Amino acid sequence: VFDGGVCADNCAANFAPDIDDCYQCVCNLTCPEGFTVGLGCTACILTDICLADNPCQNEGICTLNSEPDDYMCNCTNTNYNGTNCTECVLECDFGYAVTDQCMCILDNVCSNDEPCENGGMCVLDPNSVDPNLYDCDCVNEYVGMNCTICNLTCDDGYSPNDVC
Repeated sequence: VFDGGVCADNCAANFAPDIDDCYQCVCNLTCPEGFTVGLGCTACILTDICLADNPCQNEGICTLNSEPDDYMCNCTNTNYNGTNCTECVLECDFGYAVTDQCMCILDNVCSNDEPCENGGMCVLDPNSVDPNLYDCDCVNEYVGMNCTICNLTCDDGYSPNDVC
């Protein structure tokens, strides 16, 4: 409505005077992506769940089947499955384990505990599925399960010190 040559704002909530015609009010409600202005310009209505709040996790790709919230997640090449790509399906090689973040990390007695001492090398049993079965390749006169026994023989009258 004109008021002394100036367009007065006598419009209802979410409406503003039309710039070209002060006698009309136009909806000025702004909606976020994935929503549209509803009838009567009173609220934003969901039109695309993929744009509004992508439900696909872990880099899954959301595809809208029908408005507003019938969607499908494509989990290809993500190491995840399930409706929203949240179920880890990663399989790790022998000696590795899957973490809560769906990654493979070393998980065996050799990598975690380093049981071989005195320079011995821990070797997993390649024929076993148990990540705790290992052998130690001992060096420098040490022997035993974890290379802790000094097997040095000394001349008569001498015995090995603390160092083998």
